[in-house]
Amino acid sequence: MRLGHLTSVVRLTTSEGFLLPEVAAPDTTTAATATASVTDPESSSTSFSLDVSGYSVISRRPLLRDPYERSRVRVRRSLVPGGGEGLFARRDLPRGAVASFYNGVRFHDCHAFNDWDHNSYKIRLNERRKQILDIPAEDRDVRKYRATLAHKINHSFFPNARFADFAHPRFGRILCVKTTRRVRKGEELTCNYG
Repeated sequence: MRLGHLTSVVRLTTSEGFLLPEVAAPDTTTAATATASVTDPESSSTSFSLDVSGYSVISRRPLLRDPYERSRVRVRRSLVPGGGEGLFARRDLPRGAVASFYNGVRFHDCHAFNDWDHNSYKIRLNERRKQILDIPAEDRDVRKYRATLAHKINHSFFPNARFADFAHPRFGRILCVKTTRRVRKGEELTCNYG
């Protein structure tokens, strides 16, 4: 993706068996986009562009939330004892729904530390290539980083979601959280970390 704007589908039609969406024109005026990025990073006139993380930078726009994720989850105090913050459904989510995304700085697992303080937010992106995604300590607070929120999901031995590969238009190859059963609005999402 070079440049994208949030819009809405006005109507769906079919032509020769293909579903064709008709979308509303987004507000892409220069003034609106510039104002949105300064005063309201989540305004509908905000533009999105490719923002793949590297070894030391998680995102060029760490406070700009993914609009899809924003409509599906929110962060609140977890119901898991000792869980801190957790991830909760904003709406009913069917089984197999993508609920959230996990972006992070990228590195090879040979650079991983062996203690929990350094590893508590690391997750394997690719087993064969031994790639790791991590949320650095300075970016774990949603006041510093909220471009994606799956790092707020807590562990359960009886989870209602799992991690899966995802090709994201803004963040590139990352992980997503997919529901493994129906999740009701207000319910906390959990994954098995093992």
